[in-house]
Amino acid sequence: MIKVRFKSSQVDEKRRQELIREAETLGAVFRGYDPDLNELSFEPPPGMATKEFTARLAKNN
Repeated sequence: MIKVRFKSSQVDEKRRQELIREAETLGAVFRGYDPDLNELSFEPPPGMATKEFTARLAKNN
């Protein structure tokens, strides 16, 4: 499980949805959102290391 936490609590629903779509484009499966931690959870893309996934997601955003 990969967890992506937003640094700002002011990230809106539109931005979260954009990030979810981008992660799914990379092959990840969205598993949930924890509003208390401001954190998205994903299953990693098959064959892609967590470090590579987070680097690609950060690069695109």
